[in-house]
Formats: sequence, C-alpha cells, structure tokens
Amino acid sequence: YYLGHKWSMFAGSLAYLFFIGVNMKPIAGLMFPASILLGMGAALLWSAQGAYLARWSNDKNVGMLSGLFFGFFMLNLVAGNLISGAVLQSSLPSYWLFIIFLIIGSVGAVGLLTLRPAPVSNKDDHEQGPPSVRSLLLSTLRMFADKRMLLFLPIMIASGLSQEYFFGTFPHVGSDYGTSMIGYVMAVFGGTEVIGSLISGRLS
Repeated sequence: YYLGHKWSMFAGSLAYLFFIGVNMKPIAGLMFPASILLGMGAALLWSAQGAYLARWSNDKNVGMLSGLFFGFFMLNLVAGNLISGAVLQSSLPSYWLFIIFLIIGSVGAVGLLTLRPAPVSNKDDHEQGPPSVRSLLLSTLRMFADKRMLLFLPIMIASGLSQEYFFGTFPHVGSDYGTSMIGYVMAVFGGTEVIGSLISGRLS
C-alpha cells in the first residue's frame, strides 16, 4: 500500500539482483543474508504482482490473463536455461553466467518502472488511508479459518513439494550427460510449462 504496485515490484526485484550478484563469487557471509533478503523481496514482488494483475482483471478475463502472465513468466525457464547450457558448454568462466543474468535482470527491473498505475478498485477504501498493522495481521489470520483457503491448502503444499522435485531432483536427469545438458533439459521442461499455462488460461 505504501509503495504501490510498481515500486513494490521494483523493490522486490532489487533483492533478486543482489542475490544474483552475490553468486558471482559465493561467500557464506554474504550468501545467507542475500538469501534472507531474497525471501523478503520475493514476498514483496509476488504480492504486488498478484494485486496488480487482479486490479486489471475482472471475473471474465482473470483466468485468461493469469494464464497469459504465467506463460510469459515461464519463458524464463526456456531462455535462462538455454543461456546456461550455452555458457557452460563454452570456455567462459561460470561467473559470466551470473553477469549475463544480472544484466537481463537489471533491464527487467527498470522495465517495471514503466508499468501504468493500476485502476483503484474501491475509491472509498483508498481515501480512508492505509490499514493499520493490527488490521492487516487480523485479516491474515482470519484467512486460515476460511473454508475456501483450507481447500487451497493441499494444492499449496503439493505445489511446494513439486518445486523441490522440478528444480532439485529433476535437473539431475540431464547431469548424466554432462553439466551443460542440465540447462537444455530444463529448457524443455520450461517449454511445456509455457504451453500448459497458456492452455489452462484459455480453459479457465
């Protein structure tokens, strides 16, 4: 609320850039703080992204727009992993991979600043000013008693567990054919994610 959607997403993206930069020469004393900052930045960025998308959506197109967003978002798995595969196959030092990602991420972060302001969903609520920390905390706790949220809980748990498999275990399939093949294997996985997101967005 205080920063607005655009600046919240931009601030969150800076945490990603810092984490990428630290990985160029990993040091334990920096990796742990960078990881904590990344978690905080991710929460800020994704919360703002969801709210921004919701403001531009209605009951008829929210599914299509969500599928379209995640389709474009999953292109990062294709492009990023193709870049990884190419760099790891070349004679370039591995830190060049993070330099490339840092440049791409910086361009993306600046691009967030060009977003148009989202329409105000409720003018009266907006004029009342920002909610208190107490009201925000209570409204968050109430969600855990909402039956609709409880129905989503198994899906959220399954999503978290699947992330570990997709990005922790599954990439080792490609490692049997060389480290550089991991990027190409994950690029194929990313391509199916893009297709699935676009299809599910159309069907919803």
